[in-house]
Amino acid sequence: QHPSLGVRKSSSAGGKSASGSGEGMLRRIGQRHAAVALRGLRPLATSPSRVKLITSEEAYDKEMTSDGLTVVYYTATWCGPCRMISPIFEQLASENEGASFLKVDVDEMPELAESANVSAMPTFQFVRERKLLDTIVGADAAKLRTLVSTLSA
Repeated sequence: QHPSLGVRKSSSAGGKSASGSGEGMLRRIGQRHAAVALRGLRPLATSPSRVKLITSEEAYDKEMTSDGLTVVYYTATWCGPCRMISPIFEQLASENEGASFLKVDVDEMPELAESANVSAMPTFQFVRERKLLDTIVGADAAKLRTLVSTLSA
């Protein structure tokens, strides 16, 4: 029996396994799980992003004149939870064409983040006609999906 797998190895000449090492089998299984986990993200890699990166206050002001829902995502490159939720934000942007999705790097635009009272990352603000409707602080994917769905309807 192979000690780490708890399965009996097939015998062949020299006492080696006929099917290769158990480690190779585990590696293939791990690759399959990774492929399954990434399957939901593949369409995003080929489609252009609808998320607009805000690099100036003028660009922010222009985007905020929209009559529809605007979702502003305040993030930072060093923020682990931000990196985790970014693909979900991208996906929501691709699924909700009636809303605008903005991304603000707080290290690049500190005055904008301060004027929006952002004190933690990630922060999501939901705005319509320059009125703040709701805010999420933290990487809560379920709440983000629910609010985008509810407020964009």
